[in-house]
Amino acid sequence: GGITTLVGVPARIAAGRIVDRWTPLRLFIAVDLGYVAYIAGLVLSHGIATIILWQIPLYPFYDVSVYASTSRYAPPELKASVAGVTLATQSLGGLAVAFAGPLSDAFGPNIAATIACTALLLSAIMVAVFSYEKAS
Repeated sequence: GGITTLVGVPARIAAGRIVDRWTPLRLFIAVDLGYVAYIAGLVLSHGIATIILWQIPLYPFYDVSVYASTSRYAPPELKASVAGVTLATQSLGGLAVAFAGPLSDAFGPNIAATIACTALLLSAIMVAVFSYEKAS
């Protein structure tokens, strides 16, 4: 966690700059797709390659894109409520990690990775549809 934390600090600043130029939803889609490649890389890698991949700071980009999206797209009178719901759903989503280990043990890492990548792809598609409708 130490190296990842240190690398995460400039990554969060870079994520903020990207959101200012792009949009938070575009960054979110890019991070979802990045996580698909990242998970595939972790499943296929071994040894030092896995350790190097593990240090890639994708989460700061996810974090900034989520909070910037909720802030930008929530109605002013609901911004705090939306922030609370976002944090609550992230906490509930974190519970899924508790199931990832047994799932991987029972069915193998490839099945667990496939499920995770499918969820990420569906998420990216849903956000892309929302973005398109928002732009229209």
